[in-house]
Amino acid sequence: ADALERAQELRAIMIENIVEIDDDMTERFLEGEEFTPEEIKSTARRATLEGHAVPVFCGSALHDKGVHPLLDAVVDYMPTPIDKGNLVGHHPKDEDQEVIRYANADMPLSGLAFKTIADPNGDLTFVRIYSGVLKRGDAVYNPRTRKKERIGRLMFMHANERKAVDEVQAGEICAVVGLKQAITGDTICDEKEPVVLESMTFPEPVISMSIEPKSTGDRDKLSEILGKIHRQDPSFRVITDEETDETVISGMGELHLEIITNQIDRDHGVPVNVGAPRVAYRQSINNPVDVEGKQIKQSGGSGQYAVVNIKFSNWAPDPADEDQDQDAIYNFVDSIKGGSVPSQYISSVRKGFEAAASTGGKLGWPFVGVQAELHYGKYHDVDSSELAFTLASQRAFRDAVEGNYQVLEPVMKLNVSVPEDFLGDVIGDLNTRRVAIEEMSQDGLIREVRGRVPIAEMFSYASALRGMTQGRGAFSMEPDGYDPVPAYIQEELVKDRLK
Repeated sequence: ADALERAQELRAIMIENIVEIDDDMTERFLEGEEFTPEEIKSTARRATLEGHAVPVFCGSALHDKGVHPLLDAVVDYMPTPIDKGNLVGHHPKDEDQEVIRYANADMPLSGLAFKTIADPNGDLTFVRIYSGVLKRGDAVYNPRTRKKERIGRLMFMHANERKAVDEVQAGEICAVVGLKQAITGDTICDEKEPVVLESMTFPEPVISMSIEPKSTGDRDKLSEILGKIHRQDPSFRVITDEETDETVISGMGELHLEIITNQIDRDHGVPVNVGAPRVAYRQSINNPVDVEGKQIKQSGGSGQYAVVNIKFSNWAPDPADEDQDQDAIYNFVDSIKGGSVPSQYISSVRKGFEAAASTGGKLGWPFVGVQAELHYGKYHDVDSSELAFTLASQRAFRDAVEGNYQVLEPVMKLNVSVPEDFLGDVIGDLNTRRVAIEEMSQDGLIREVRGRVPIAEMFSYASALRGMTQGRGAFSMEPDGYDPVPAYIQEELVKDRLK
């Protein structure tokens, strides 16, 4: 009875809030008039579409509780493709050229691959069709790869059930078999009417570790598996360390990589050994510096000649500048006057700078947030070349950062929830982990602690928190950029790196 009264009370509060967007319904509410379920749903949908309300549902996917009401709510309250209106993309060859698509079957094809999963019968790529019609057997164009792929099969998915179809239209979501090159975030379209839709932004990995199969016979199989996982999850990266020849995997945290390594063993039958987690450090320039870089080799015959004067400084995208790429980590400024560096070599100077910055100099950690302003140079009519200017630019950058760098470490937003009885121990432990506590709150007997913490301090924190709270504590983290490491830590990091 108490629960029913509480539910009725909350329902009245909900209705009172959502009818505020409609004067007629507000008047009826004040007069004590009852609303039909259809009227409540319609008004709630309008409130959701206009951004006045956010529907919230409770449930458990594990126990199949509340799943169906949630799916019904998606239909009842969320915007349809028609509600969204026109979709603005850009031409693959010109980001400034807008291309507009509508949720209409008569428009040229455009769709977004938003998920890929490995399947024994062929990898499945889930695609949302934004415009046009996609048919089985069609050849579709991928602007990222600049290649066409043929659609094998089209299916509507309902949990584990699959329904084969011959075509899907604008507004529908389907699973596609046959897209071998597409990854999450790719656009598929008509090659004659190409468009690039807004893709997904994936944060840079913050943790790395080496990985190898326990059996050398599984090496090729592991490489194939890692490639498939990257297609499914672009925030997961795989590289080969050129110095050690190790395979290195990177991800968004210790748990992220732990789940993936368990998946490799459980789902693919390839047991692996992994190394200790490694933090994905970065570097920035300490102070602005103007450097001359030279690449001069003239000893008869074909030579090399290039001189560049570049000012290097810290830089960050301007949030107010809509034309700037807000995810950019480098900025190149061409301030050449009078042709001291011919225009055909400018792009080579830029490439040299970006290549040197991304390799990270002697420490090997990539530089971020750097601007290079090319303001003067020299060339030779015969011996200058694109390669010479690339090498001169790289040399200028290496000289600029020699002893003039700051190591940066990835920092996470941290949220810890613990029973009040354990708060003191948890706070004491957080203080040893260089946590900057920003806020503390209380909800009944549960205390919430929010702050920022270097990821390097959070290895094995899950087990530590369980031990401190008898298994009753919980925490979550999400990336929050990079901060300079303290001087005493940088000294140790550099010493260890240069061993």
